[in-house]
Amino acid sequence: MRGGIETFGYNPDFQLKLLLIDIFAAVITNTDPSLPSLYSPHPVPAPSRALGLEQDSVLDSPLYGHRDLDGLLEDLAFRGTEIRLLQSMRNLTLAAKEYTVNAQDLLTGLRTTTSESDSNTSPLYRIIFHASRIYSRLFHSPPIPLSSCLNMESCSILIEELESPLNDTTWLRYPGIFLWILLVAAVASDGSPERAFLTQLFGKIVSVARWGWWREVRESMAVFLEMRRRAELTRTRLRRDRNRTNG
Repeated sequence: MRGGIETFGYNPDFQLKLLLIDIFAAVITNTDPSLPSLYSPHPVPAPSRALGLEQDSVLDSPLYGHRDLDGLLEDLAFRGTEIRLLQSMRNLTLAAKEYTVNAQDLLTGLRTTTSESDSNTSPLYRIIFHASRIYSRLFHSPPIPLSSCLNMESCSILIEELESPLNDTTWLRYPGIFLWILLVAAVASDGSPERAFLTQLFGKIVSVARWGWWREVRESMAVFLEMRRRAELTRTRLRRDRNRTNG
């Protein structure tokens, strides 16, 4: 954007919205953000009763945080199978970032604890199950891109469930998990008209983030973009090695 974000004047609320939308667009298109975030405005102070703001929101997700999700998610919103899936996605992310555990070993364990038949149990589980199925394929060998046709069925189910307001209260309480789900769905729906709907849902994240968890949102999206690019580099390396062997 010519002139940078400063051309909009000093309006932290509006600038934060622009920065978050710019990063979201960069993540789903696998490009660098257009707006510099080095001098990003601080989060806007929240009014005493901000609409949609949950004072005790859990920001941890498969993309952000180091605390075990088991203790954080043990309430009426999540059940054991859903928590285990989310923790498995967190473990995959950390393994890829820190090279502490072989992601293939984690994937093997994941296959033994979940099955597609379980996805018929509840709308919330179907959302988490299919988001996890798509995301975990980034860590296969070779990695499967999020926008692969292999993910079309899971993506369709995911979007269908997100269209229902049934879990809106859960997303307000756990915006970090909601952000992860939206990022997975938005990239997997590349080229489909549903992406516009997902971008609208992202507006809910923007409206909450500008009241204080700007840093967590930005870090989560940066990690997601890093996972995508790591997967692409791995695919390129494996393809090069295979061509070298065949040649």
